[in-house]
Amino acid sequence: MNNMITMGEVPGGGPARMDLAELLATRLLVQGNSGSGKSHLLRRLLEQSARMVQQAIID
Repeated sequence: MNNMITMGEVPGGGPARMDLAELLATRLLVQGNSGSGKSHLLRRLLEQSARMVQQAIID
């Protein structure tokens, strides 16, 4: 199983990838100023990992 999920692109081109297995084995903190893209990042993460892990979202 491919545990890498594509989150976007790195400066200069190429995919920015995250190791889903590593993320699930640790913790994730997303923080930033209002309008910095936190919700966009979390939506992208959830969309990319939906087929691989069970999800529950509470807001």
